[in-house]
Amino acid sequence: QDDHPGGLIEIITGYNKDSSSGSFFVATAEGGVNGDSGELSFSSGFAHDGNSGPITLFTGDSSSGSAGNIDLKVGRALSRDRPHIGGSVSLNAGDSYGPDSFGGDVQIGAGSGVNEWHDGGKGGTLLFHGGSARGSGHFDNGGGVSIISGDAAHGTSGDLLIKSGSSNLASSGSIVISTSDAGSEGVSGALSFRTGSSTSGDSGSIEISSGNAHSHPDPLWPEEVTGSSGNIHITVGTGDLGKGGNLKLAAGNTTGTPHPYGPNRPVETIGGDVSIVSGYSHESHSGEIMIETSIGGRRGNSGTLTLKTNDSDNGKAGYIALLSGNGTFGGEIELIAGTSDNSDGPNVLIHAGDSSHKKSAGGALQMIAGSGTSENFWDGGNGGSVEISAGHGFGNNKLTDVGGDVAILGGGSHKSSGGNMLIRSGSSIESSSGHVTIETTRSGVRGNSGSLSLSTGSATGYAGESSSGSIQLSTGTGSAGFAGNINLLVGESQKADGGNISVIAGSSSDLATTGGAVIIKGGLGIHNSRHDGSNGGMVRIEGGEAHGAGYRDKGGDVIIVSGKSYEGSGGNLLLSSGKSTETSSGAVTIRSEDAGKDGVTGDVSISTGLASTVSTGKKMDSGSIGISTGNSIGSGGSIVFQVGKGHLMDGGDIKLSAGNVTGHSRIGGAVSIQSGSSERYKSGDVVLSTPDGDIFSEFSGDVSIETGSLKNKKYGMSGTLSLKGGSAAHGSSVKLIAGDSTARDISGGEIMLKAGSGGVKNRNYGSGGNIHIEAGKSRGNHMVNHRAGNLFLHGGESNGGGSGGAVVISSGSGKESGAVRIETSQGNNGGSSGILLSTSDASRSQSGDIRLSTGAA
Repeated sequence: QDDHPGGLIEIITGYNKDSSSGSFFVATAEGGVNGDSGELSFSSGFAHDGNSGPITLFTGDSSSGSAGNIDLKVGRALSRDRPHIGGSVSLNAGDSYGPDSFGGDVQIGAGSGVNEWHDGGKGGTLLFHGGSARGSGHFDNGGGVSIISGDAAHGTSGDLLIKSGSSNLASSGSIVISTSDAGSEGVSGALSFRTGSSTSGDSGSIEISSGNAHSHPDPLWPEEVTGSSGNIHITVGTGDLGKGGNLKLAAGNTTGTPHPYGPNRPVETIGGDVSIVSGYSHESHSGEIMIETSIGGRRGNSGTLTLKTNDSDNGKAGYIALLSGNGTFGGEIELIAGTSDNSDGPNVLIHAGDSSHKKSAGGALQMIAGSGTSENFWDGGNGGSVEISAGHGFGNNKLTDVGGDVAILGGGSHKSSGGNMLIRSGSSIESSSGHVTIETTRSGVRGNSGSLSLSTGSATGYAGESSSGSIQLSTGTGSAGFAGNINLLVGESQKADGGNISVIAGSSSDLATTGGAVIIKGGLGIHNSRHDGSNGGMVRIEGGEAHGAGYRDKGGDVIIVSGKSYEGSGGNLLLSSGKSTETSSGAVTIRSEDAGKDGVTGDVSISTGLASTVSTGKKMDSGSIGISTGNSIGSGGSIVFQVGKGHLMDGGDIKLSAGNVTGHSRIGGAVSIQSGSSERYKSGDVVLSTPDGDIFSEFSGDVSIETGSLKNKKYGMSGTLSLKGGSAAHGSSVKLIAGDSTARDISGGEIMLKAGSGGVKNRNYGSGGNIHIEAGKSRGNHMVNHRAGNLFLHGGESNGGGSGGAVVISSGSGKESGAVRIETSQGNNGGSSGILLSTSDASRSQSGDIRLSTGAA
């Protein structure tokens, strides 16, 4: 019937209860001398409407031994004198022609070890092995092994999956893909992983990844169970004589062009990326990435490590970014050159890119420390530091083993200005800006600390077109507080003199030019409030203090000297107080400071220099000293010369001395003391006086006005001493008044007018000088009202019971005493007045006598 299958053919060998069952052998006989052995074919029949019959080859199970093998083996080609090929083995699954159907699968599986005991069954091995080549020629190659998935006319070709077996408790199996070792005269075979080309879409990716690791901790020993994901090693083999093999990771190139539908619809034509990412950890550290060259051999160098982006024809060349990740503690970045044993240490060069395009600048080099972005009020984030430090010199040679230099140079320019250099501290929104400190470090036990030099470069251009750069030290404006100070401080010298500070303006060597000025100026008080505005800043120049205990340990001098000149006049020295547009100008005070307990106050000396006539022969005057106060709409300023008080010794003197002369027929300098004139009222007084004595004083001081004597006694005349009142409508009086006496039985002071002696004692030449006392003349014409001045000689009055003072006119003694003559002058009209000698009236006693007598002979 149609529903029943065809007849079954079953061939079974014999069974043996105690031994092996019988073998079953199917074979064709050997071929003849010139023929082939017969074909052996196993096939199931054709099926018109159902499935064709399967062919099953299997060995039987074994209850206590090993299961039998199945060997599919092709016979050998034994001829050694003709080229023949060994027979092939083909396993081909069936094709499928129906719609929505699949071709047949080919499954080759090794046997499973199903025993579940502790040392139970193990899975069988699946081995694909190409045929060996025993030929001795270089082209006698071993047979290959090709595993190729199925093609597809329109869909995706078949996948190729190579996967090791899983394990419920232990490790999964390894997959090892390797070429065998090379022979003595060959190289080991290449290993290539690649995807096929694509004409319409993306070419296939290659992914090499190790599996995830999931730990199942033992509750009794949780700390001893860990699971790490598998490593991936890509290692090039070692070479004995030649160069070690290269390792190259190259992303895919692209030759794409703009989209075929027009330039406004471009496609992305970018070369493939290369990304190396370490593993992630949910609880601990992410994995490290280390790229390093191996150590150099005994006679070679370690390899170079280059990170480089390539050139670009029309766009930007790619940039290189070294970025560490974010975290609770951000990762550091270190660029450290290796140590050198036999030469200079290697350099670290960071070089920004050049630019050859017009109007373009070379690349900038920026080193920016990280920001502390925490805004916590109590202790937020701090900005990171930038530290550039040269290397230490650990050598023991004092002269040559120096520390490394640090040089920061602005860029040069062929035609325009060189690059600027800016060193600036960080700003702060609410607090102080950062400090800028430039200092040399302290020296060792046998050296000096390094010098600090701030200088601008020389200007080598044409005259009037180029100047050397300026140096400016300035502090910032304090909008709500004090502006910063500028301090120039020299360090302390513990074993030698203190260091100097020199401020020297620039020299000038060209014609009709002037050396640079040095200006030290106090700060402006800008606020202009009339109530209490700003004051100008003080300028103070002070010598150093001396803390030594010896009398030779004196304080430092302050010397201000104007400039020297070889041909013209020396520079002027001006000490001037500040001007005020509204009120008083400032005072000028020159003084020495108070003395200590065992010393005297210092002198104050104002003098002009010596005038020399040696080189030129000209008569040159020494400089004058002028002390004057300024003109005023009110009272003119006073000049006071005052010596300080003395406690245990005499008071100090004031001496005004005019200049001496040594030349022939020259007059010494005059001393003139003149009071100020007045256009409308009275000229000023001139008062020469000694002060009153105190209650315990014995004498008040003398006032002595005298002219100098002559050392030459034979010739010349000593100077005249004149007391003269000025001319006026009412002529001024000249009064000589001796001092009163307030003590008992002590006479008042005397007035003595004495002419000078004449000649030399015991010589017969020379007369004494005369004394002329003359009243003033009268130039009027009236007989009564216009009279010449009278001459009165009065003895002093006595307010008590004593006699009034006498008037004694006595001639001088000599070989003959001098005459006494009292006469009246002859009048202009011929008349003369009389001579009256009288005593005053006496109210209670006898009036006085008049006696005229000559002396006894």
